[in-house]
Amino acid sequence: MEKRKNYSRKNACYLLNRQIAVILSAFIALSCQEKKNNVALQDTGSSMQRQIKPHPDKPRDTLSYFSQEENLRIKWIFALMGEGEYGEPLTEISISVNDQIHKIGTESFAFFVIPESELKSMDLKGALTACRGWWAGQGAEYWTLKKNNEIIVMKRYIGEDLETESITSKPEKVKTIPVTK
Repeated sequence: MEKRKNYSRKNACYLLNRQIAVILSAFIALSCQEKKNNVALQDTGSSMQRQIKPHPDKPRDTLSYFSQEENLRIKWIFALMGEGEYGEPLTEISISVNDQIHKIGTESFAFFVIPESELKSMDLKGALTACRGWWAGQGAEYWTLKKNNEIIVMKRYIGEDLETESITSKPEKVKTIPVTK
């Protein structure tokens, strides 16, 4: 009778280990399947190229700037478009000026709007709004300036360097948007 109990315990452990293995395998298979839904390989004849499929169900992150005296409304719009070759987020950046949406570009960073309290302490003189994208020690900053009846969108790349601790590229004008009321 004692041998039978040992056999039952061994059998139970064996079954439990098999169940755990099946559950882990299913989890891994589902995780891999989810990644495949975002990326498609396309045969171009000589080589395989990677294409990014958009995420139509992903929400857009926004934050608004409103100036009552100038009757000016600015809103950053970020749409996650998928993942790049190394798993980095591909984000489409747009800006709404008085309810007119203007596409700015697509970057390989995760973007967020810089709060107004932090904006004042940055070296972005005259910036109305700003956003930052960051991934793996590097990123980009976009900000808006108002000049006459135009909104100017500026950009610079930022990053970390082991020797100098930070690096920043020269600001460049990305887009000029006329302000309409």
